[in-house]
Amino acid sequence: SQGLSLSLNQPVFRLANFSTLEQSKLAITQVEAVLAASQQDLALRVAQAYFEVLISQDALITLRSQERAINLQFESAKRNFEVGTATITDQQEAQARLDLTRASVAGAQNDLQTKVANLTLLVGERPSRVFALEPKLVLPAPTPANEADWVSAARKSNFSVVQAQIGEEIAKREIDKQRAANYPNVDAVASSSASKGSSPFQPSSKIQNNSIGLQVSVPLYTGGAIAARIAEANALYDKSRQ
Repeated sequence: SQGLSLSLNQPVFRLANFSTLEQSKLAITQVEAVLAASQQDLALRVAQAYFEVLISQDALITLRSQERAINLQFESAKRNFEVGTATITDQQEAQARLDLTRASVAGAQNDLQTKVANLTLLVGERPSRVFALEPKLVLPAPTPANEADWVSAARKSNFSVVQAQIGEEIAKREIDKQRAANYPNVDAVASSSASKGSSPFQPSSKIQNNSIGLQVSVPLYTGGAIAARIAEANALYDKSRQ
């Protein structure tokens, strides 16, 4: 005998899937909040790196000006010593100040290179020149100019807070999802089978069966597994809420 069968099972009603769908939508919103927080953090780090470069540039310019001034003092002390109007101590003190300033200039140059390297890591390529802000640039004041308003807005709109709030809602949906395991599931089922064979009493026979219908399954006993998962989901929800 030979036989062939084909069966199809299509879920019609799964209460847990509604919670899973809502969790997926919330997860997308949560990831968008993570992306927005990363973009905000990147903008802040770029701005900090940029202003650190400007500060380092100004410090180097100042130290180079001091180096030129102290070098003039050293030359003056050297000439005065040669003509006898100054002592060797004055010349040596001027030399020490000049050497110290030159060391500070070298340190400032290294610091500037480090700051530029940090900026390069963020923007992707090493800038040939970092321009300072325009002298006449007017930066707008924060609006509103009230610390309490910003604190209140941060408690509601801060991306970390938004992520936590969405995580709380996802955990809440998980409770509904685990509770749904106690409810029946409905499936549409269809099957078709065909067989043929032969025997001494019936030389050749062919049989084909087709069926379609709804199948309802209800959990009767799970050994406490569903109750345990519900309790776990409640505990995780409390954790997310806290």
